[in-house]
This record gives sequence, C-alpha cells and structure tokens, in this order.
Amino acid sequence: MQESLDNISGASVQTQVVDSRELHIKHARPARTKLTYDALVLDADLLQSLATVRSLGSRGLRVAALGTSSGLPIYSSRWCQRAFICPEEEATDEYFNYLEQVLEENDIHVLITSSDASIDMIRRHRKRFEQRVRIALAKETALAIALNKERTLEVAERLGISIPRAVTLESESKVEAALYEMELPVVVKPLQSWVWSNQQGIRLASKLVTTYDEARSVVEKLTHLGVKVVLQQYLSGKRESISFLYADGQIYARCAQWHKRSQPPLGGQSVLRQSIAIPPDIDEQAELLVREIDLDGCSEVEFRRDANGHPYLMEINPRLWASTELAVRAGVDFPYLLYQWASGEKMDMVKSYRVGGWLRYLRADITTTVSALEHRDRPEMSSPAKTILDFCASFFLPTAYDYVSLRDPLPAVKATAGGVSELVRKIGASLNGTRKAPMEYWRAPNVKNFVIPIYKEQEKVHAYFQSQSSYWRDIYASGGVNAEIYRNRHARVLNWVKSLDLAPGSKVLEVGCGAGFMSIALAERGFQVYAIDSVESMVEQTREHVKQAGVNQLLFLNTGDAYTLNFEDDSFNLVIALGVIPWLEQPELAISEMARVTRTGGYIILTADNRSRLNFLLDPLLNPAFAPLKLGMKQKLERLGIRRRSANKVDEVFHTYHDRHYIDKALASEELVKNRNLTLGFGPFTLFRRKVIPEALGTALHRSLQHFADWGIPGLRFTGSQYLVLVRKMDSQSALQSKITERSSPTF
Repeated sequence: MQESLDNISGASVQTQVVDSRELHIKHARPARTKLTYDALVLDADLLQSLATVRSLGSRGLRVAALGTSSGLPIYSSRWCQRAFICPEEEATDEYFNYLEQVLEENDIHVLITSSDASIDMIRRHRKRFEQRVRIALAKETALAIALNKERTLEVAERLGISIPRAVTLESESKVEAALYEMELPVVVKPLQSWVWSNQQGIRLASKLVTTYDEARSVVEKLTHLGVKVVLQQYLSGKRESISFLYADGQIYARCAQWHKRSQPPLGGQSVLRQSIAIPPDIDEQAELLVREIDLDGCSEVEFRRDANGHPYLMEINPRLWASTELAVRAGVDFPYLLYQWASGEKMDMVKSYRVGGWLRYLRADITTTVSALEHRDRPEMSSPAKTILDFCASFFLPTAYDYVSLRDPLPAVKATAGGVSELVRKIGASLNGTRKAPMEYWRAPNVKNFVIPIYKEQEKVHAYFQSQSSYWRDIYASGGVNAEIYRNRHARVLNWVKSLDLAPGSKVLEVGCGAGFMSIALAERGFQVYAIDSVESMVEQTREHVKQAGVNQLLFLNTGDAYTLNFEDDSFNLVIALGVIPWLEQPELAISEMARVTRTGGYIILTADNRSRLNFLLDPLLNPAFAPLKLGMKQKLERLGIRRRSANKVDEVFHTYHDRHYIDKALASEELVKNRNLTLGFGPFTLFRRKVIPEALGTALHRSLQHFADWGIPGLRFTGSQYLVLVRKMDSQSALQSKITERSSPTF
C-alpha cells in the first residue's frame, strides 16, 4: 500500500533527551564521567520551574530540567544547562526508574519539585532518593498534614484560625443531607489536589455548584476516584496568599500577593496577580499555621475573604507555586533560598520587598476570559461587559509577563509560538462547533472503543486502492517529482537494510506490499520474505511481479490486515511498512502489532507522511498551522448557506499527515528504540494549491534540497514530505537505558 499527497491531520510530541544549549535540536549525550549539576528541577512544564532555573542559573549555578514533553519553553533558557525528557507521566513507576537512572548517571546536588504528582512519587521513594541527592522538600510528618486539606483544616481550627463552614462527604448519597446544613451555592472541594487512577495522574479542582443535581454529579465523580470531598461555604471576596521560607523554627522570608484572576476562578492557577504589603489579619495566622505544622522549606498559605472582608483559610501548598516569579521580581528569591536550605548552606534573611508589581500569564488569561464569557451565568463570573473591560484594562497596568525576560528572551519566543499555534487550533475548533482534545500528548487508546469505526474507514481505503492499483504499479517507472521521491525512498530503505547486516535467510515481513517492488528486492538479497496487503488487486500485482522476478521460493504472499497480523509473536528479524501509516485511522494499533511479531533485537522500518513538509509550509492553503481555522471557516460558511458542501466530501478517503514526534512516541511506547530517522522528498511546490514549478525543474529542486537536508541543514532536515524511521525492539531495561543515553542518529 503506498501513499498520496492530500489532507492534513493532528500531531503529537516525542520525548527525548535534549541539550538545551542547542535548543533541543541535538540530543544531550551524557559523558562517560558523571556530569555535575547543582540542581535538577522537575516539572519542567510549570511556570515556577522556569523561575527556578532562571534564579539559580543567573547566580552561576549549573541547572538541569526534567519534563515529560519536548519543546517546552524552559529548555530554551540560557540557564538550562541540560534538559531531560522522560517518556512517561509523573508518579508512574517508569518515571521513577527514569529519574533514578538520571541521578545515577549524573552528579546532582539538589532535587527541586513543584507538582503534586512528582511530590507524591518522591514521597513514596524518599529514602531511596535521599541516598543520591538532597531533596528540597519538607519532612514527611509536615507533608502528611499540608497535603491533606482535611488535616490542615483540623490544625487550623484547633489554632483558632477561621475556616469555611464545611461538611465532609465520602459518597454522593450524603449530598442531600449535607445541603440541609449548607446554603447553595456551595463549593465542592476534593481533600486531595492530585490522585492516581486508571494508570494516569489526575489533577483535581474545586467546583462551584448551584443545584442539588449538579452537586451530586460532581461529588459522585470525585468520590468514585477514591477521594473524600467537602461541601464548603462559598466565599466571594478577595483571594490572598502569604509565602514563606521557614527552617529550624525561623522565618527567613515572606511575601504576600493577591490574585485578581485565576484559572479556574475558585482557586486554580493565578493568571493576574500583584505583590502587596502583608495583610496584618492573615500574617499572624499564616505564620502560626506554618510553625504548628513545622513546615520547613517553601510554602504558600492561601486565604479567601467573604463579602464582609473577613479572611478564611483555604489551603497550604508545601512547594513552590505558579506565581513564584512575582516574588522573585519583588525581591524575594524563593528558589535560591530553597536551594540554600536544601543544600545546607547559610541562608539569606529577607526583611523587605517591593509591593505593587503586577505579573500576568497572558495565554492563560485569554483562556480565563473566554471561559468567563462562555459561563457568564455562573455566580462566580462577572458580567460579560465587566469581564471584557477588566481584561482590556489590564494592558494599561505596569505589568510584567510570565516567560518574558530581556536577559533570557528565548523561552518567551517559544511560549508565544506555542500559544499562537494553540489559539489558531482553538479558533478553528470553535468555528467548527467542536471541542476536540489536541493530540499533542498521545496516549494509547482503549481498543474496544474504536474497532468498529476503524473498519468502516478502512473499507473506503481498500476501495480506493482497488481502483487505483495501476497507478501504484506504474509510479516507480514514471517521471516527475513524486516518482523521484518514491524511487529515492526505495533506495534509502534498501541501504538501511544492508547496513543491518542481517544473515541470509532472515525472516522479513512487509506490511502493505503494494505492487511488491520492495518485497522482491528483499527476496533477491536472500531474505525469507512474507508480504501482505489488505487490497486483493495489489496482492495479484505482486504475485505477477514475483513470477517475473523468479523469487517464488523466498517470497510468501497473502492478504492481511495491519491491525491484526496473522503471525506468532517474535516471528521476524525485520518488519517494513512503507506508505501504510498515513492510511490508518489508528496507527498505534498497527505499530503495536508490528512490535509484537518482531523479535527482540529485531528491527522495524516504517514511513509516515510528514505534516511539516516544506511544500505545505510554503502554501497558505496547505500550511497545517491554518488547517483548523480553514476547516472551521468552511463549515461555518456551509451552515450559513454561503458555501455549498462538495458533493464528494462524504466519500472522501481517510488519509493523515503526522508530525514525526507523534510517530516517535507511538514507537517508544512499544519499547522500540530509534536507530535512524530522516525526512525525504521536497515538492511538488504549489501556491494556493496550484503548481508553480514545472516537473523537470521541480525534480532538480527536490534533489538539491534533499542534498542539503541530508547534511542536516536547519529548516530542511525535517521538512521533507516523508518521514522514514528505523527502530529496534529492545527489552524493557535496554529501552529505558536508551531513553537516557543518546543514540547517534545519522542522516543519509
């Protein structure tokens, strides 16, 4: 089965190990002797982690960062000496193994964490970690109280600190009785901020409910996760917090702020905040709570006022918080103080700070404002006019912005590019009337949920190839850019196979053999080849070509399905799938099947149509960045009757262009380790879908651009039309080692 050149689809992000000084273009190679870092900052996607890297790095300390996604703004920081990218979620056993091996491979002095998920993982393995590194986290006895809202509020009540009226629930059956004691609206608040369920971590947030049915539904969802909840008094006043650095019975620093806007509004991440003088009525209470718990290290104590201005304790966070940057700009460098404390150094005493400074997370503030307009009938939301006015007025404040720093500009550039891309996608989804989740963070799907839809789409694909079989028979011998690209691909793959030095007689499977040219070439090289295709006419073509080539004794041919390969586990030394992935609705399933039938130590070579191909990027109608917007505009015009829907749209064949990172992550999830990769093919070039370069000139241009791409020239290396990748099936331990230790990836 081969590929065509139309349609645009979603993408995913690969995980890898990166040297941030080269802006994550080259993998970071650990030296054989241990490299030394003063601090390793976990949770690289968080704002406070970037603030920490900048704080420590600007003081001359060597800082590394670890996250679970590539391309994060923090990796572009001038002070991020190295970036580690784990392919698994925080708090999983795989993440723990990855982190432990990073600590073993490198000499790291202090470990700094800022998320509930990673704190949970560290708490479970604390004794083991502390044999290798100092952990910037409070002692376990204090964490056990601070991370449990119920226990925190019990301590506060004993100290005489005001807490909201609340009723604790363990199931939805108690909601009705609880509402007799409370007055709607109430806040449903989980007693834990984070929980592990169904092999993934889930961040939990409070929700305001206005009816009995809504309260019961929210409580049911939370308690089914095994979490206790409270129905809590709704407080509509100002949200304020005081942050501390406390150690050995002494307060070394404190700083206060108020949160003008948050996402979500009842206590999520602050998106517009201001440093303020410490309010006397909450200062004493906050310090008393920290001392009672003996919560050493950094902490943030949060209060919310009622309509009369009386403060009530909300929670305490025993870690760095999202608006850490605001305190640093005000003159209280909590990340550096935390480092000093964790490393056993003498700590600076901070006695004052600047007040009145604003800090805004613009991307999240836009999202917050849009959400407020969409849910304008909710009691916690302002009127639409006030919402828009407040948002616009914020531009006239003397405001600093998250990510933005003149001394370290690249993270802001990276964050802006990502924000614009997501905004275009969301606008397109909004116009389209859908809210489809982005494919940026790929997870293996549940097979039962999509088996039937897959085969409905594949029937269309089979019909297409049945009708177009002669095209794929003749394309390799014809002229033009596309034919040149297919011939180049054929030659590159055979060169890769030759470099593997497989023994004669090795078993090779080609999935989607098409007209059979690759299978025949492999049989002619002495391999025992099994070739399958889901389209009968393609199989018949291959059968004819096999007879002509005289390789009947080495090539076994049959119809077959990429989703359910009819072979035993560990059957093949090499599996090849050229031009198959673009025609599959769920390529992860096919990749899983290929991995299953490949022997440990064996190889898989496959191709995907590259979403970021240069000829698409240069054509405004094909550029993937504008695809959601374009689709949304089309469908909006169709609904308004301004544009007629094309008659043949219903029968359009499913075809997808993938981001190479999506493919890499799907491969990595099956313990397949990348050995080589490249992109191949430049053209045909178009403007508004019309060819602008004659075929002969286009072929010459392709050859020139391919030459530069093979040399690794930025902007060309990964913008070819097809993504070729060679991976090796490893055992679990070897696969984990390869994710930490760089493998060279030459291009050819």
